[in-house]
Amino acid sequence: MDGEEYSVLLYSPGFQFLQALDHVASCTYSRGQNDAGEIELTVPDGYYNPALFMPFNIVLIQRTIPGLAPYIDLQTPWFLLDGPTYSLDAGGVQLVTFRGTDAVGLILASRNVAYNDYNSYTYKLAAADNMLKAVVRENAGSLATDTSRDLTNSGFTVASDVAAGPIIRMGSFARQPMLQVLQDIATASANNATTPTWLGFDVTLANMLTGALEFTTYTGQRGVDHRQTVGTPPVILSPEAGNLADVEVGNLYRNSVSFMYVAGAGVADIRAIATASSAALIALSPYGRREGFTDGSQIVDPAALTTLAAGKLYEQRPRKYFTGRIVQTNNTLRGVHWDYGDYLTATYRNQTYDVRVDKIAVKLSAAENGGLLEDVTAYLRSDT
Repeated sequence: MDGEEYSVLLYSPGFQFLQALDHVASCTYSRGQNDAGEIELTVPDGYYNPALFMPFNIVLIQRTIPGLAPYIDLQTPWFLLDGPTYSLDAGGVQLVTFRGTDAVGLILASRNVAYNDYNSYTYKLAAADNMLKAVVRENAGSLATDTSRDLTNSGFTVASDVAAGPIIRMGSFARQPMLQVLQDIATASANNATTPTWLGFDVTLANMLTGALEFTTYTGQRGVDHRQTVGTPPVILSPEAGNLADVEVGNLYRNSVSFMYVAGAGVADIRAIATASSAALIALSPYGRREGFTDGSQIVDPAALTTLAAGKLYEQRPRKYFTGRIVQTNNTLRGVHWDYGDYLTATYRNQTYDVRVDKIAVKLSAAENGGLLEDVTAYLRSDT
C-alpha cells in the first residue's frame, strides 16, 4: 500500500513520552490471535542517546492512512525487553537492536494460576468469555487474593462480563501458566459440542494519554465481520481478483477420532470413565472406530467428564482447512477495507470459505527519501 505513514514513538516504562524515533533502520512486529506478539527494533548506532533505552521501554507504532485519523497499529503497546544488541550489517553500518513483546506477552505470559486444586479459582463453570476474565482478575487484577499481584493501580483493568460465550466447565488448572489456561478456555469454547463459538482475547491500549491497558474478549471475530453474506461492506478474496495468494485447502482425517474416552479422578480400576462417539464417522469404514483418550484425573464431577469427552471428540473431528495470504489491492487495503482480526470471505475452486485475518506481520524499513516503507503479510485461516 502506498501513502501510509508510520511514527515510532518511544516512552519510558512509566509511559512518559521520550521521543519520536525519526531514524529507524528497521522495525518488524507481528501479532497472532490469542497469543503473544514479537517486535524487533533496529536503529543506527550512535544516533540516539543510549540513556533513552532501558528495560521495559514502551513503543507505540502510529499508522496514518491518507484521509483517515492516525491510530495505534494492532492496538497494542510494545515492551522492549532484550538489548541493546550491537551488530555490523553487510554495508559496514553499525546497528543497535532491541527486542520485545506486546502486552499479552508481558502480562498474560508472565503469570501463573497461583492457586491449588479443587476450588473456585481452578475449577469453573461459566460462560467461556466470563471465565477468561475471571482467571485474569484472580491472577493479575482486582480479585487476586495476593494483593501484590493486582495490577489495577498500574493502569490494568479487565472489561466487564457480557456472557457472550457458551457455558463450559474447566478444571483443574492449578499452578498452570495463565496464558496457556486462557488459550485452553478459548479452544474449549470453539470446540463446544453444543454451541461452538470462536472466542478471542487480548490486552489492548485503552488510553493513549495514560497508557492504561485493558483485558478484553471477543466472540465471533476479533475485528469486523466483512463476510459476503453479512459484511458491511463485504470483503471477498480470490486469486482471480488478485487479492489472494498462497492458497491451500484440503481435508484431514488422519488424526480424527470417532470414539473418545475420558478418565476422571480415582486410581487403578476405580477411575470414573466418560465416553463420546460419532456414529456417522464410525460408519464411514469397517475400521471407522478410531479411539482417543483424554486424562481428566483432576475432574471429580461426572457432568464435567461427559462435557470434556464431547468437547475433545469435537476437537478431534475431521478438518477441512484453508490457509492463504492477502494481497493488497486498491479494493483490499489494510486499515481501509480490512485489518487484523477481521472476518472475510475467500473463494477458491468454486468453493466459498469464511476466513479470519489470524496473524499479521509488519516490516518497516528506512526509505531512501526518509520515512518508512511498509511490507505487510496477513495470514488467513478457516475454522471448519
